[in-house]
Amino acid sequence: MKHPHYFIALKLPKEVKYKLYNCCEKLKKQFSFSKWVHMEDYHLTLAFLGALSNDQLTLTCEYVEAATKAEESFTLAVNKMGIFGNVQAPRVFWADVEKEKRLFSLQKKVYNACINAGCQLETRPFCPHITLARKWRGIEHFDLEMINSTLINKKRLEFLVEHVVLYKTNIEKVPKYEPLKVFRLQS
Repeated sequence: MKHPHYFIALKLPKEVKYKLYNCCEKLKKQFSFSKWVHMEDYHLTLAFLGALSNDQLTLTCEYVEAATKAEESFTLAVNKMGIFGNVQAPRVFWADVEKEKRLFSLQKKVYNACINAGCQLETRPFCPHITLARKWRGIEHFDLEMINSTLINKKRLEFLVEHVVLYKTNIEKVPKYEPLKVFRLQS
């Protein structure tokens, strides 16, 4: 990899990471995915930046900081589990968050700041989620309904969004996402 890959995401509080991790530990016994995400790598991506030069990275940080400095913190809640890919053998298993206008507004500001800084970003619609596992390898078909009746959905899992973070991906390490810069939202 010529340049490391970067992304901007919401940092999850430790308590939320622990609750998601505990839920996943229970699910691992019943649901067979090739790769379960390390607890410290749980996040909610706002913009995937890909490879950037140091100059691009510096400029992106300046634009994102300007775009987020007046933003206020807000509450999000984990809603349910979901998947990307084939319903019977999903490619990605994730936790959804309730649709919150302030999340979509913040994502749009971060996305536009990255575009204005010269980043080439994905154009597909924003689908907020927290990736938990990848690549179904089970013999049986995957059962999302069974998962959505688990512990995580019996209690509302709310958290305060206080930080937007620039992460660097370190493919060879575990956990693999390294926080480089924190953009603190107003309390």
